[in-house]
Amino acid sequence: MWAVTAKNRNMPVDAEPATGDRHANGLLTLTTDNQGVPLALPATSFERVGDEPLYTSHFATCPNASDHRRPRG
Repeated sequence: MWAVTAKNRNMPVDAEPATGDRHANGLLTLTTDNQGVPLALPATSFERVGDEPLYTSHFATCPNASDHRRPRG
């Protein structure tokens, strides 16, 4: 599924919530803006409420991620 980052860029996100260590780096929380657009925020950037699910950037799990990344610079 797709979400928008804090820098207003589209980012693929694994559709299933992450399992395992809820404190691992690279995990995201999904929320929505006032227009219902999914927003991806680093899980460490704010206080989570309760047992909210965390998600993983698809770039972290996709074996072909490098084929789809934009060059930096």
